[in-house]
Amino acid sequence: GVKGYGYVGSGNFNETTSRFYTDQALFTARVEVLKDLQHLFSLLLKERRPEKNAEQEFGHLLVSQYNLVAEFEQEIMRQIKNKQKGKEAFIKLKINNLEDVYMIDLLYKAGKAGVKVQLLVRSICCIVPGKKDLSENIEVKRIVDRYLEHSRIFLFGSDGDYKVYIGSSDWMTRNLQHRIEVCIPVTEPSLKDELF
Repeated sequence: GVKGYGYVGSGNFNETTSRFYTDQALFTARVEVLKDLQHLFSLLLKERRPEKNAEQEFGHLLVSQYNLVAEFEQEIMRQIKNKQKGKEAFIKLKINNLEDVYMIDLLYKAGKAGVKVQLLVRSICCIVPGKKDLSENIEVKRIVDRYLEHSRIFLFGSDGDYKVYIGSSDWMTRNLQHRIEVCIPVTEPSLKDELF
């Protein structure tokens, strides 16, 4: 019979940039993911705009303008609650750009609550790390190397109780509010470990 496969990654198929970008990608046969991908492409073909209750459109994919921001907000709040309960709490992001004010405010909130936040941001970064009473628990690093770091990977949690996402979305207003970007949860333990 016919078997479907889906590709979700942090890059694109541009033959020029592929010579010097480094990206991460996953190839999947998970039926629930493929259904979400088919639904997304159907919406794009119809040029249908997100409607009210758009968060329910997708069960497994995180899609900007639909459920992506709400899901990442929920993950950040989960880490804050863990910290308040005396549990381990950790956020680690690898992205190209961080400039969306709402997401930055959520990271500040997490840092103030005592959540350890580690950011690996290649380009634009509008968060101020290490500032007393604001971002003491936030650390920002950059990688500059021969190849352009292009991956977007998101980790929430620690000690075996953590979630990892991979996708195309930077935390910029244009990516989160004006484009269609996709992230996917990585559930296979060996892949989660490999990505982080």
